[in-house]
Amino acid sequence: MRAIVLALFSLFAFAAPLAASNIVIMVVEDPNNYEAPRTMRDFAEKQLGHHVTIIDGDKPQMHHFEGLVEALKDADLLVRFSRRRFPPKDQMAAIRAHLAADVTPLLIGTAKTETSPPMPIAWTRSYGAKKARIFYISLGAPEDMQIADVRRLLVNAVKWTLNPEAR
Repeated sequence: MRAIVLALFSLFAFAAPLAASNIVIMVVEDPNNYEAPRTMRDFAEKQLGHHVTIIDGDKPQMHHFEGLVEALKDADLLVRFSRRRFPPKDQMAAIRAHLAADVTPLLIGTAKTETSPPMPIAWTRSYGAKKARIFYISLGAPEDMQIADVRRLLVNAVKWTLNPEAR
């Protein structure tokens, strides 16, 4: 796995530094979601030099991300770190508008089932007419975030998704 992480890191290693951006991170407290709220708060505080808003999901009810619609209005990057959550229509509309506006999502998922087939730990793609950049990584457990190469990969993914000159 280390070789794969290092190979992916090399894809993003030369992303240019950017001015501070507005990043919105969607998380939920879920026993199968790698302690996402704590993991992302620590990552934002220690690794990112940007303004970060963390939206805690499932409050006041499951699938709801209070404050998401308002936060996305000024967001340069959306990070989604939640499993099997289906936001209500107004929040999904805000996410779709965010994607259509040529801004970028960074997705962190979990593959915590022993019966699932092998899958890539990270991938990239573009979305929509404006080719918004998407980066996905299945790593994100607290023990993954202790690995400097994983943290560096995520920091470089943030730089890559935010860099309009590389599009």
